[in-house]
Amino acid sequence: EELGISQDSFVFITAGELIERKNQTLAIKAFAKANIPNSYLLICGMRELESQLHKEIDDLHMVDRIKMLGFRQDMVDLLNASDAFVFPSFQEGLPVAQMEAMAAGLPCIVSKIRGNTDLLGDDYEYYFSPYEETELSEKMKKMRSDKRSWRDYSKEHVAPYSFNGVTEELTKIYQYASEKV
Repeated sequence: EELGISQDSFVFITAGELIERKNQTLAIKAFAKANIPNSYLLICGMRELESQLHKEIDDLHMVDRIKMLGFRQDMVDLLNASDAFVFPSFQEGLPVAQMEAMAAGLPCIVSKIRGNTDLLGDDYEYYFSPYEETELSEKMKKMRSDKRSWRDYSKEHVAPYSFNGVTEELTKIYQYASEKV
């Protein structure tokens, strides 16, 4: 409501520093190419590419449908108000933004790179090449028409990285190490 988006709209969201490695330009171009009626793309983050991304959005005439939100402290609310997470990074170590989206139960459309594949496994159907605008565009259209419930799927895949999951794994490691001493 705060962003002027109706409840019946389909909202894609992405988050991360606005730097080359995060590849938000691809998300902007793919979203414009997909041309999904009554849909929006929210981009959360700030850094050196902000003005370049604004120009890209202007050039594509997508100012009304792609919203640059800057740094946000209400990411949980934004994720819960969104329908799908898009993550076009060229490179990730531990993709925290993706983990946050998964913890919120969002389906993720992500580049097929290390880090992302560690969270979702090798056979996930919503991967794309971070160099392929058309492929991402097609995945966005497919996600819009996909009627499955994603909340449990996403939460199941992020569970090993929760506080309890990490604590359990560390306990096993320490127990194993103490038995070997």
